Amino acid sequence: MTTDLKDLLSGRPVRKGDNALVPGRWWLPSCPAGAAVNGIEAADGDRVVPRRDRSWSVQCDRLARWEGEFSQRVLASSADTDALSQMNEQFEARLASRAVWDDWVAASPLAPRLDDYLRIRTFDEILEENLVFLETVCAMPRTHLKVESDLVPTARARRVARQAIARLASHREDWERPTVLGVRPRRVLCLVPDENADIYENRLAARLVDHIRLYLQVRLARLADIRRMLSQISDHASGAASGHHWRRDRLYALWAEAIQDDAAADVAVHTQARLDALYIRVLGLLDSPLYRAVPHGAPVSGLRYTNILSNDPHYRKVATLWKRWTELGAERPLSDQQVYERQQSVCSAMSWFSWLVVVRAAKQLHLQPEVSFQSTTVDDIPIQLVGPVADCTITPPRDAVMTIRCGNVAIRVVGVPAVLDGETGGDIESLRRQLGDAATGASEDHVLLLHLPAPRVQASSPAELHPSANWHSASAWAPGTTHGTKLSTLPISPWDIASVERVARYLRWQLHAPQLLAYPPKVRCSIPGTPAGMEWTVRGENRDEWRVLRRPKPREKGLADLLSSARDALYKATASAGGKAAQQARRDADERAEQCRAQIDTAFASIDKLCVCPVCWEAHGNLELLDLPSAAFSVECPGCSSVWGVFRCRCGTRFPVIQLQNIERLVNGSSFRGDGWIDALLGCDVLSVPCHQSRGKVSLVCPSCKQCACSAHSPQDDTLVEPG
Repeated sequence: MTTDLKDLLSGRPVRKGDNALVPGRWWLPSCPAGAAVNGIEAADGDRVVPRRDRSWSVQCDRLARWEGEFSQRVLASSADTDALSQMNEQFEARLASRAVWDDWVAASPLAPRLDDYLRIRTFDEILEENLVFLETVCAMPRTHLKVESDLVPTARARRVARQAIARLASHREDWERPTVLGVRPRRVLCLVPDENADIYENRLAARLVDHIRLYLQVRLARLADIRRMLSQISDHASGAASGHHWRRDRLYALWAEAIQDDAAADVAVHTQARLDALYIRVLGLLDSPLYRAVPHGAPVSGLRYTNILSNDPHYRKVATLWKRWTELGAERPLSDQQVYERQQSVCSAMSWFSWLVVVRAAKQLHLQPEVSFQSTTVDDIPIQLVGPVADCTITPPRDAVMTIRCGNVAIRVVGVPAVLDGETGGDIESLRRQLGDAATGASEDHVLLLHLPAPRVQASSPAELHPSANWHSASAWAPGTTHGTKLSTLPISPWDIASVERVARYLRWQLHAPQLLAYPPKVRCSIPGTPAGMEWTVRGENRDEWRVLRRPKPREKGLADLLSSARDALYKATASAGGKAAQQARRDADERAEQCRAQIDTAFASIDKLCVCPVCWEAHGNLELLDLPSAAFSVECPGCSSVWGVFRCRCGTRFPVIQLQNIERLVNGSSFRGDGWIDALLGCDVLSVPCHQSRGKVSLVCPSCKQCACSAHSPQDDTLVEPG
């Protein structure tokens, strides 16, 4: 039985009894009467999101209702959700203004207000000036003197209670011995003063310590995200130090759009040093006499100016610090309705953030809209993009789903504010399999799931969801329908400057790899025999089929000679005919020759596209055929010395390759060997992945057999590709 809910991965209705698995995956395209999510009335386009306690519930009509709970592992960090919530306002403003393609290209994919996180804030300065008063109060807190009656030994008695004589007369066990003059007591009831630190003023100070500690934790976490972005483009960062300059230039350009200060790295270091010093001082207050004396979590309703807070010089500064914290640093608690609305805005922002990252990745691959689409609003119709290598059509997020069509291949792109990488385990593996099974039902050829990364985890290449897949492995991969699933995943985040690089690499596979693997282009032309002096073309496997290898050289017979041979062959075949039959035959021969010319011109155009450098996009190289039977070839850029083409593995598979200049130095000279080493070194300037375990000459990992020279052969055999 199906419901009004739809699964974004497959586009199909959700069956009752299914599990949402990740937030934002299910959505209500149109809400029927009585529809509710988490007990709150739903609107058209709402998604299934978690409550505060990670649970969820859906009611699509007045009778049907089911519920579940999201795993803690799939919930995104507050840094990502806060940034997306802020970006959603910018996305809504662009949609309201009917922004065109160029407006989205100009938008930054990084978290907003980076300057605000980077520099010392007003409350930080106030905290530096007034923290000493809070430290003094915590070290020497005011107490409330409370007098109680208690039995104490006679030698320690100071103030005898009024009831002491009556108590002594009725309790002989308190006597030491009777004497002639009377009873000599052993212990007596006295008034004992007791200092109680659990008063309102001290509770206020203790809770202020908790609030400041949480505030500094969030500030330092955001600052760490910014410094991590800086480390991805810094020449002095481990792992990025040997990255290729093409990648660094692109990341610097993204960074410059968000931060205009050239000394951002120095400002970040200075800010973190000051915040670290404050945080250490605040942590020291957790062991102070005041903090230990006040019950943990004792509530404070608000600031009330008592006699102590008004007259004591130190407590007065604590009250001022509390007031400034509520004005500048405190976050207001949200109601259930506000939490739900914020979750929906995060889901909407994730869809448009995914669109923004794809737009920036398309720009990075030099894809531009056709002239007729340059003034088209992005939410109207699919936009046709043209590029130096290949063309594609991209559809903005309609119904929370984006579509990319590359030739005859359709890609469904879905963005969800959930975490699908990080720590591995049985639950995560089961989640991946279920998502992969769900995506198999999509009508598109591939499904790309864009998600948020786990905290402090940098996954590298897209992972195809199948039981034997290594989620973090940066080995060779080719996005496609393999291992029985259509689904590939990529982590993107407003705090990760390499997000555009990952998506651009995925698009490069979908756009560039088919063009390379389609070489050599084939044409149909009726020519008896093989004309001499035409090494730029050879016969195909079928009759009247020719394979165009390259453009003819100046001294070779060219297209005119080939067409002349075709005409001569057709004229000879109709020479016995006479009259009108001969004339019609000649016209047919001329028409077929022109058709052949058009096919060969198209083949030449496709070969010219293969010769455009995919790294610098400026120079054109000369195609060199390496092996005719396997159609292996390479092209070297005269400008940047990059090499690209199609190589052949020993297993017989042809795979596309891009090799940067000095790739041996990049791969072998870097000490970075984490899961994100492809992002740190090469970015999107790679197709089949080089093996970072190779020695000397870099080996390439075959996308089919997943083998390279350093693993499949001896260490001395450092060649994977057999060009001949």
